[in-house]
Amino acid sequence: MFSVRTLRFLLRTSFAIAGLALFYFLGGLLFNINNDMLVWGVQVLFFGVLFGFLGICVLKKEVSFGKDFWQVFGILLLNHVFGLAIIVLALDHPALFDRFSFRLPPFQFVFFLFMSLAAFYLAFAISRKFGLPGWIEKPRLFLLSHLSGTVLAGIFFVIYFVLAILFNRTEFYMIDSLFEGDHSYWLTFFGVDGLGIDPRIRAVHPLVYLFLRPLSWLATLLVGGNPYYGTLLLIAAMGALAVFLFWLFLYEHGLSKPFALLLASLFGATTTQLLFGSFAESYIFSAAALLLFFVLLQRKTTTLQSLIPAGLLVFGITISNVVQTITALFFVRKNIKLVMRYVFILVFVAMLLTLVNNALYPYESGYFFIPEQLLGEKKYTQSVLDFPEWKLRGRIYSTARNLLFYSVVAPSSFFAVPDPGKSLPRISFFDFSFYAGSYAHSAYDGIGDFLLLTWLFLVFIAGLFFLWSLRKRENWQNTSTLFSLALLANIAFNLVFHIIYGEDPFLYSADWTYALILFVGINLVERWWSKAYLLVFIAMLMINNYFFLDKLIAVLAQAV
Repeated sequence: MFSVRTLRFLLRTSFAIAGLALFYFLGGLLFNINNDMLVWGVQVLFFGVLFGFLGICVLKKEVSFGKDFWQVFGILLLNHVFGLAIIVLALDHPALFDRFSFRLPPFQFVFFLFMSLAAFYLAFAISRKFGLPGWIEKPRLFLLSHLSGTVLAGIFFVIYFVLAILFNRTEFYMIDSLFEGDHSYWLTFFGVDGLGIDPRIRAVHPLVYLFLRPLSWLATLLVGGNPYYGTLLLIAAMGALAVFLFWLFLYEHGLSKPFALLLASLFGATTTQLLFGSFAESYIFSAAALLLFFVLLQRKTTTLQSLIPAGLLVFGITISNVVQTITALFFVRKNIKLVMRYVFILVFVAMLLTLVNNALYPYESGYFFIPEQLLGEKKYTQSVLDFPEWKLRGRIYSTARNLLFYSVVAPSSFFAVPDPGKSLPRISFFDFSFYAGSYAHSAYDGIGDFLLLTWLFLVFIAGLFFLWSLRKRENWQNTSTLFSLALLANIAFNLVFHIIYGEDPFLYSADWTYALILFVGINLVERWWSKAYLLVFIAMLMINNYFFLDKLIAVLAQAV
């Protein structure tokens, strides 16, 4: 129907239009944050040149329209539709999402067009006369060879950022409201002022200030120094980075680009990613750090010195997650001495960095190596041995449901219990408060019920393929088997640990969702039927999780 030349033109035009639309919304946000025309004009010029260089990198790429291209194109189109649906959902709740924050008045719009054209022309002129700057050459090559994963991450960045605006409200006191999360505390930790609280970081998060405050500050530079929007940008960027690292792991593992893209789309659209990729909390940072560790561990050239920084990120954000890096290193490298060296160096460097962290931010953070401070976490543990039988059974069942079900497929209902003195109710997927001897969990109905069965069947098939591969002894030492064992160990650790620790198991779902779907991904045989199954499942998952978000956001909107 169309020639190759026409298809390339249409593809490049669509990319250009999408890029210009995103740049317009960035310009509108910057203007509404800072009404100083001079400062705003400089920002538009700077980002316009940057976007121009990026556009030149992408638009110059030659595309071959083979089978893989059309599969990738179809998957990305599905994600685009999901992204547009999330934006429409946000626009339907003007009390939480102010559309005018992204609009430009007529005069400023004309000025924006003029400055944008000037910036794009400047970028084009520089690249034509001198070529692209040397510092951009290596990122350019990486971008072009990982373009599909980058575009997918970009789509989810927009989705998570829109949801972040809806979920993180400074007018609410959001402590223990959404799945026992501490949104208001974490907004303060990231540097958002005016919330009227002065919380302290617990020792279980020893290096959060040292690692995340500089990132938050850098993000504010993109939005005129506004700490609130800078924080939301950072959270959404971490969610998008987790999606990209998930795709990168599978792609480097040997999966084709379309198959890796399907699984990364599934991961990005899970309940966990949609919520914790937008919640002001630490969990999305833990997920991204864990995925970075797995990506590095998979590369044969990675040394212990390269793994230590990734391990420090995991340890510094949440101490307990370091267990997942230790089990991964043990199963994949099979060297107990290497594991012991890793643990010793990691703890030693973490102690030094904790001293630096607490010197820079005195009275803000605890010392994880002081037993009294770390043992303060006991108040968040469940004394399961003292539980009556009905409550122990309910706790195990609830944690297992969160791990296998809720973290991927959102249930059809949730509990919203009024919280005295707060405008927001307490929202969760379980309730033990009905009466003694009983507990209740969120249920599925309609499409959710069917979707849950299709998800469990997918997990069952992946597990069956894994066990079937073990029939050959030579498979016991291959990369897929070793990583599968590491991922299963991490899933088992989270199941046991969160039966004991934490009030709401779903709050920690970012710690295991990556492992669950990676296990499915590396054990699912890549065939036309598995791709078709995944594509249909992802489309239904997006519909199901969209309606869940609609219900959740409606509850928040009623509290405004």
